Amino acid sequence: MLSRCLVWTMAATLAADLVFPPKSPPPAAVFAGLAASAAESFSPPVEATNPRTARAEWFDVAAGRVLRTYPVTDELRRETERLLLAVDGVHPRARIEPDGGHILHVELSPPLRLSTRWVSGDVADVYIMFDAAKPDESVKLLLTRGSSVQWLTSSRSAAGLLAVLRTLDPLSAPPAAEE
Repeated sequence: MLSRCLVWTMAATLAADLVFPPKSPPPAAVFAGLAASAAESFSPPVEATNPRTARAEWFDVAAGRVLRTYPVTDELRRETERLLLAVDGVHPRARIEPDGGHILHVELSPPLRLSTRWVSGDVADVYIMFDAAKPDESVKLLLTRGSSVQWLTSSRSAAGLLAVLRTLDPLSAPPAAEE
């Protein structure tokens, strides 16, 4: 439990300290809320080497909390990999401040090994930011690897990702684009 909370706290701290200018408190507040929500919604610790115990957490930025937790299935893992393979650049940090929309945190256990122009090495955690009302728009990605944080953009839309989440739990799936 402690290690999971530390990961969320580390992401919030790194995002606040390394990515955002000091005069931009909303993102730090968002990631602090993400860390607090993760701590509240956390269930027993999971075995890090078992890919079936990895989780994906749906965070509502406006509400400031994790709304749903999903298992990371092979299909969700493949869709996350597709987003990473479609990375088309580094996101301009000055405009990354999320004031709405959703963040999906996907644990990749075992880590996903990639070698592209923009992403090289093992990726264990991905934070995917998008607006569920506009799933056809490109997404923003936050990768955390050790003590480094990397903000990227992907040319792939979130539509496939949302479709996978709806198949995992149709009764409590993320809102449809038309809602």
